Amino acid sequence: MENLLQDIEFTSEQRAVHEERIDSFYINQLLNRYQKSSDKTDKYDLREKIMKEINTKPAFVQAIYNAILDVIDNNRPTKDWTAYFADEIDYILQNTAEILKVPVANLQTSFNEYRPNSGVVPFINVISEASGLSKEDFEAMFNEKYRKRLLVIEQYWKTVLDEKLIPLKDEC
Repeated sequence: MENLLQDIEFTSEQRAVHEERIDSFYINQLLNRYQKSSDKTDKYDLREKIMKEINTKPAFVQAIYNAILDVIDNNRPTKDWTAYFADEIDYILQNTAEILKVPVANLQTSFNEYRPNSGVVPFINVISEASGLSKEDFEAMFNEKYRKRLLVIEQYWKTVLDEKLIPLKDEC
């Protein structure tokens, strides 16, 4: 046992981090109960619980949940809650494909294979090579030299993945 511990370096800079994530399944259960409830007090309490749960989420995720609540409040037929997030994912993929002038399928494949915190953006070479951005368009859009194209496209796409797509995927 001592031999094993000798190989491990302990420092005060290392910290155990526990990040608590709200389970989207729980929020979906609350939404289902909210939709089925006809009692105003119960509905108010459920809405408060839902708002409390989504309050820690990114603003654009909160906006989708608020849209779902509006649909329920207006007694409109609703699709599966996850479809709202899937639709937003599709919209972002389409929009990013138009910006980078690449096929949506390339971005979709990269998104499906992407693992946050891995440091690797799957298929970035394919995405960069497929980009139809001219030198002038690229430099105007990103304010960077064309020779840095791979790096700039990778950083742009990684930001879209980490800040938009992954939070939405977590809700599906």
